[in-house]
Amino acid sequence: MAIPRITAATKILRTHLQRRTKRCLERQFSSVFKDEEFKSFKINTLRQSILPMDSNVVVDFTSDPEVGSLFDSLDIKKTRISSPKSQNDVENSNPNETVVTTDFFSFSQRAHDPWIDRALIVDPALDIELKSMADFFYGIFQQMTADGRLVIFTRPHDCSHYPFFPLLTDYWKRSHPPVTFFTERLQKVGFDVKMKSFSIIVHTSFDDWTDAIRSMRPFEDIDEEDFRRGVSELEMMIDGSENIAFEEKVVTITGVKPRDGKPTETLIVQEEGPPYGHCG
Repeated sequence: MAIPRITAATKILRTHLQRRTKRCLERQFSSVFKDEEFKSFKINTLRQSILPMDSNVVVDFTSDPEVGSLFDSLDIKKTRISSPKSQNDVENSNPNETVVTTDFFSFSQRAHDPWIDRALIVDPALDIELKSMADFFYGIFQQMTADGRLVIFTRPHDCSHYPFFPLLTDYWKRSHPPVTFFTERLQKVGFDVKMKSFSIIVHTSFDDWTDAIRSMRPFEDIDEEDFRRGVSELEMMIDGSENIAFEEKVVTITGVKPRDGKPTETLIVQEEGPPYGHCG
């Protein structure tokens, strides 16, 4: 079945989309950390990766409804892929949004003429088996229009900069393979690949931090008793301090489908430090 398209955004509409996107992102990150500079950092990190939003059709693979809210209320045609694994799904209230309930890999393997202009996925290893990742990327590549963009939002495999207790480190590394795992497979299937890394120093309270990590998807299978024991370990590791400071690192990987079908085979890497200095 053909997917309906809308007229390409004008410069005026693009400005409107940027304002709406900023408001969506402000809602997205407000519940985890209360620091305004930290929220601004997150907002700008995603905005730089997604915009300019002059595409016609967006596929949203984010199983986290807060991240998925990035595209809510935008005047573009959006297809949201709702994984059966997701326990946080929300009711569809966007008239421009079509919800397809299927696992991400199955969606990528269907036969379809190119129709996707932009796709967003967060921490792919949480929803796609590592052995199937290249096939997933190839399936999306085949469904993308020329100059289409697949944006991956993730964090580094090395989590030594986070104040984690030991059990969290094990779970984290399972769901966050090295960045090269993604870039090599994107290039192999034909994407031009760009990567940006961002970092900022975050200051937050011990209680806010432990509340935040309890709600993170990589840790949702940890037994409550084991988690409480880990929190006690962490409290001893930081000598009972009520406040925590750590470096937040974010990586965005963008695969662009070449207009002529010939990838450059060159990985473009950009590193950016704290755009607002230290938070807190």
